[in-house]
Amino acid sequence: MISGILASPGIAFGKALLLKEDEIVIDRKKISADQVDQEVERFLSGRAKASAQLETIKTKAGETFGEEKEAIFEGHIMLLEDEELEQEIIALIKDKHMTADAAAHEVIEGQASALEELDDEYLKERAADVRDIGKRLLRNILGLKIIDLSAIQDEGILVAADVTPAETA
Repeated sequence: MISGILASPGIAFGKALLLKEDEIVIDRKKISADQVDQEVERFLSGRAKASAQLETIKTKAGETFGEEKEAIFEGHIMLLEDEELEQEIIALIKDKHMTADAAAHEVIEGQASALEELDDEYLKERAADVRDIGKRLLRNILGLKIIDLSAIQDEGILVAADVTPAETA
């Protein structure tokens, strides 16, 4: 038997659709000086793909749920494309010879942790959004599959460890 948190009220019977993501494994090895440009490009390419995906999700969310939900994903895009975020990640790649995924993970996790330490409950809750954006960025940098619930054709009951707003739009 599986137990969990209800997404909607009532009782449902049906086939369980198990949502299981590939594990994200961060490569923490140091890169050589001649690999720096390649790693910067991996980051920029991964970010461009993640941003394009969020643009699509934003449009779908706006059409389905209205401007308020669309604005959530606009905020996600703004964070992902933030110049300071970009500079911090690229600096770690260039100065500390980190891989693109290790640098992105360190910066994103640092931002999420900083939000969790604040006294403001609303801002504390945004840490989950930052981690969700970071997970999408890492999946794109690493070439891992992105979950798209809209592509599921079978009817059934979704079973997942976690479902983010971007996955449900």
